[in-house]
Amino acid sequence: MLKALNEVSRFSKLRHNGWPLGHVLEIGFDDKYVPKDGPSAAVACALLLEGSLTGKEWDPSFAVTGDMNSDGSVQPIGGVAAKIRGATKGACKIVGVPAKNEKAVADVLVTDGPTPLVAIAVFSLSKFDDALALANPERPAALQTALANFDSMRAVMMRNPQQLVPLLRNPHAVQRLQALYAAAPNCLSAKYLLMYLQGNTPRSLSIAGSIEAAENSAKFIITAISHDIDGNGISRLNGDELGGSLNKLRRLRPMLDSRVWPYVDHMINFADVIRTSMSNPPTRGSARFLDMVSRVRSAAGGAKAAHEKLMNDPQVREELGL
Repeated sequence: MLKALNEVSRFSKLRHNGWPLGHVLEIGFDDKYVPKDGPSAAVACALLLEGSLTGKEWDPSFAVTGDMNSDGSVQPIGGVAAKIRGATKGACKIVGVPAKNEKAVADVLVTDGPTPLVAIAVFSLSKFDDALALANPERPAALQTALANFDSMRAVMMRNPQQLVPLLRNPHAVQRLQALYAAAPNCLSAKYLLMYLQGNTPRSLSIAGSIEAAENSAKFIITAISHDIDGNGISRLNGDELGGSLNKLRRLRPMLDSRVWPYVDHMINFADVIRTSMSNPPTRGSARFLDMVSRVRSAAGGAKAAHEKLMNDPQVREELGL
């Protein structure tokens, strides 16, 4: 986070030809004595600085996430899909995310359907001024009108989420989405909801979304794989948690980028081997016990090798920005 704040500081100084003399500005976070990982608050911090230096107040219903360079360009971050879901649970009506994370918005549509993109208007940000335009309550008239119409449409739909899709197909709703997309081509909610209504949405998650979703679903399995499991280790595993992770992975697999399937299949195989061993544990030291340990370690090795192959794939690395 410190590196990101240094970039934000340089950007602000360049934008305002330095800072006012005799003033010290401190940005505080909750749990301030705990180190903060990741640069996802960079754009938000830049808006805090901008407001402090100009005296402007920002729309409290606007949320933003993203890294930023000293030239004002907004850079991608991780966990965007989860951040969008989190923003829908608060009082936020608009959220800005890095343009380079657009695929994460499509991932939300694939896994959650259209509801989150109705619950909050998601916009892409390429540069700081994109965030500034959304944070400023004094928006251009066309955009303000389109957002107000979207907000009233959202209020009706979210009162009865079970009827959201039929309501979304209403011609008046379609017109409002089209008006919002025309006024703000960087409105990803309007873009992907219109694509959804046309049947043109992605059928699978992006590579980043696939890896994130698979590993979130398989946390218990991954923890077991990372440890050298012997007979005692297997007896300490929680069968319910293992079964839950296994079921999640199997349900999720059809939604994943096919390049992630081998990794997921190896994790499923590992979990199946463990469950078989748990259902009929062999006597420690017996030939059956040694065979079980060998099969568990072999399955774990297969999962590790599949993960390594996936993460070393040049095309995958390029798509992940590595």
